Amino acid sequence: MEAIDTQTSTEREQRSTNLLAGFATLLAALSATCCVLPIALTVIGLGGAWLSVLGPFVAYREIILATLSVLVGLAIIRELRRRSEPPRRRTIFLLILATTVLAAAWSAPLWENDLSRVLLSIWSEAK
Repeated sequence: MEAIDTQTSTEREQRSTNLLAGFATLLAALSATCCVLPIALTVIGLGGAWLSVLGPFVAYREIILATLSVLVGLAIIRELRRRSEPPRRRTIFLLILATTVLAAAWSAPLWENDLSRVLLSIWSEAK
């Protein structure tokens, strides 16, 4: 009976770690795309007024990224502390993806303007 409870508890921890890493990856990607995503979608013909939904991410970008950094860090610590079984590939993949996207989101102010200019030039040439 205890083995079943332990397995269920382990599966719950694994699911919550996966969920935490996946959610952090999604939010980091959204916060990194405040300026580039609208231009890129316009270039491929999917622009529109609905892109104004991304506006709040710009105002609270640093707060969102700091919170996501803490969440990804907690997910990594939680996964490393689990010693009863080896880490699962899906969890490791999600944590690496979350860390990579988060690093890109933090560094976005360094490359965002250049990418916007390139996308705008592509868009103007295509017109």
